[in-house]
Amino acid sequence: MAQNKNHHFVPQFYLRRFGADRFVALYNIARGQHVPRASIAGQCQRPYLYGKDQVIEKALCELEGAAARITADIVERHQLPAEPSKEDAALLHFISYQWGRTPAAGEIANAMVTKMSRAILKAPGVVPDDLRQHIDEVDVRHADPVLFSLTLAGSLGPMLLDLHKVILVNETELEFITSDAPVIMHNAWCEGVTWQGTTGFASSGLQVLLPLSPRRALLMFDRDVYAVGCKQAPVTVDIRNAADVEAINAMQMTTTQGNIYYSGDARTASSINQLPRSWYQPAGTSVAVQRAIDDDAGSQLVHLYQKVVARLPLSFLRVKKKASSVPLKQRARQYRQLALAVDEMMRGPREQRYAAPETAIGRVWKGVPD
Repeated sequence: MAQNKNHHFVPQFYLRRFGADRFVALYNIARGQHVPRASIAGQCQRPYLYGKDQVIEKALCELEGAAARITADIVERHQLPAEPSKEDAALLHFISYQWGRTPAAGEIANAMVTKMSRAILKAPGVVPDDLRQHIDEVDVRHADPVLFSLTLAGSLGPMLLDLHKVILVNETELEFITSDAPVIMHNAWCEGVTWQGTTGFASSGLQVLLPLSPRRALLMFDRDVYAVGCKQAPVTVDIRNAADVEAINAMQMTTTQGNIYYSGDARTASSINQLPRSWYQPAGTSVAVQRAIDDDAGSQLVHLYQKVVARLPLSFLRVKKKASSVPLKQRARQYRQLALAVDEMMRGPREQRYAAPETAIGRVWKGVPD
C-alpha cells in the first residue's frame, strides 16, 4: 500500500464544510489575492509533517473520523455530545490537537525556546561582556517543533473539560470564515492585560472558538466569568447582528499562517478585504518575554507568553457582575480550579514541575528590558 506522503494539518473533511466539489475559496494575506477555486487536497498539508513512520498520521486520521461525525451532528442537528462521554472527550481532543498540530504552532514553540534561551544568556554573568551583543542572534529550534507542540496539546486538552459549549447559528448575510490555524484561544475578560499571558488552557476567562461551517461555529467559555442569555445557558445562540460575525471572523487574523478559507460568497469576500491587518502576526512573532532580575542573588525570573492584540466584542456574551468587579491586574492571575486539578492528574503535581514559589518571595525583583 502506498504511503500517504502529504500530511494535512487541517483536515480535509473540515475544509469541505466551507467549500463545494472538492474546492474552497482562498484568500492569501501576503499577496492580497482571492483564489475562487482552490483544491482542498492541496491545502494545509506538508510532506511527512508527522513523520515517515505514519504512526501519528494514522492516529490523527482516526481522531478526525470521530470528529467528522461529532461535528456533523453539531452543524446539521444542533446536537452537542453528552457530558461526560467518549464523544465529548473526542471533541475536546480534536480541538486541542488541532490547536497544536499546525506549522504555526510549531513556529510558536520554536520562538518560545529561542526567547527562553536568549533570556538565560542575558542573566548576569552568564556570557562575557564582549559577546552579549550577539545574544539576540542566537536561534534555538526543536528538532521537530510540530511534534513537540502536538505532544503538548495532547496533555492540555482535558483541561478544557469545564468550559461550557454553545453552538453559534449565523443568521446574518455574512458567512463565517476559517483559516490554516482555525482554533482561536482568547480571553475578553483580560483584554487590556499586556504584561503576561491570558490564554493558557487553565486561565480564568478563557474562550475557545472554532468555526465549523459558513453558518455554524462552536464557542467554549468559562461560565464563572461569562453568561449567554438567561441563567440556564442555551445550547444554541442565534446570531442576527453582522457585527458579531465580523468580530468572530477577524479573530482568524490572530492565528493564521497566511491563508483564509471561505465558501466563495461575494459579500463575505468583500468583508475579508477589511480584516484588521494589524492583528496578523506571522507564526512566532507573537511570542513575548518579560524578565526580572535579583541583583543581590544574581537570579532572574523569565515569563514567556503570546501577545494578544485583538478584541472580541460579542453582543450575546456578557461578563458576569462578580467577574466584572475583579481588578484588571488580578484577572490574569486567576485560574480555573478544575482545569488545574486535571492538569495535575495528567502531568503530575505542579511542585514537581516548577520551582517552589516561596523561593521568589521576599526578594527584590527589578524588571529589565528584553
